[in-house]
Amino acid sequence: MMSSSQWRLPLGIDELMPKEAKSFEAIRRQIIDHMTGHGYDLVVPAMVDYVENLVPQLGSELDLQTFKVVDQLDGRTLGVRADMTPQVSRMVAQHCQGSAVFRCCYAGSVLRTRPDGLAGSQRSPFQVGAELFAPESIEADLEIIELMVQTLGVSGVESLYVDIGHVGIYSSLIRALELNPKQEAQLFEVLQRKSVPDAKLLLTELGIKDQHADDLMALIELNGGVEAIETAQSMIDPQCVDAHHALEHLKLLADRLTELMPNLSLHVDLAELRGYRYHNGLVFAAYAGQRTQEIARGGRYTGHGRSGRDAIGFSFDLRHLLDWAESAQQYGGTVEVPFEAPATSIAALKQRGFTVLRPQQSQKSTHRLSCIDDQWCLEELS
Repeated sequence: MMSSSQWRLPLGIDELMPKEAKSFEAIRRQIIDHMTGHGYDLVVPAMVDYVENLVPQLGSELDLQTFKVVDQLDGRTLGVRADMTPQVSRMVAQHCQGSAVFRCCYAGSVLRTRPDGLAGSQRSPFQVGAELFAPESIEADLEIIELMVQTLGVSGVESLYVDIGHVGIYSSLIRALELNPKQEAQLFEVLQRKSVPDAKLLLTELGIKDQHADDLMALIELNGGVEAIETAQSMIDPQCVDAHHALEHLKLLADRLTELMPNLSLHVDLAELRGYRYHNGLVFAAYAGQRTQEIARGGRYTGHGRSGRDAIGFSFDLRHLLDWAESAQQYGGTVEVPFEAPATSIAALKQRGFTVLRPQQSQKSTHRLSCIDDQWCLEELS
């Protein structure tokens, strides 16, 4: 007989029992139906692939997150996918080169060596996402953010707000400083923590002062409404042309988003640099209610390999939506149905969301289908 310790799952790995699994599967179907209904065709990447297909850049964060094994058939290194985005990018580059615009969505489990911020303590999130392979444009940005907001709405998420930023601003400022990799890593880490005292101290230690120091501090201090973009435009050195182009793009996007979705709460964060080494333009994240952890994130990037395509997309862990999904899903309960009940009555119950069971000893039902005066009636059990 196995002990309870032998039944324990690895840290960061979980499983779903029937009630949660039912809600999980229902919302997964709704989300996929919603995305495909907007022209995002479903693709199914492989769970295991050669590591070079899973990790475009060795030594990257994604490389460290990938479980690796040696293929016993050919001796090459295999990886278990930690993120489906590189796979989708490779699939599009390989099979859809003739398409000017390509839309796709995906859903499946991924496995990571360590938890990341979006997945909380989870190492095997169920990643759902959508990618729009198209040249950079405001229209593409609007389309993918609107799809993300609508998809989360379908899942029952309420009190949603979206955070937008642009890594091109930071990239432009950093290029002007000519820092070595170690110094750049230090500065990046401080900006991510948004610690004003630590940032000022590090800038002094690195000898960064005057306009350059003011520009970098602006990234930390300027966040909030759309007015933060206008303030940054007036503060950042005009010679940082790329930074001003990025700010102009962000301002136009914010204005268009407000027109498209006037009820959407929009927040600007110029120090939002998650995915900096992967994204090369707009970055965004979705939050709900009082939760401080984002429930979805996305951004613009260049796809897999030399034939990679410009793309923008988002993804999220479906498990994070279960709290909203369970409250949004309405189930009729469990009905005990005798064998002689007509098929039409059984079909009608299923259509109304009831679970139908044949009579069995010790089963727990909330209702019973009974024949009373030659009429089949639904009785609620006390």
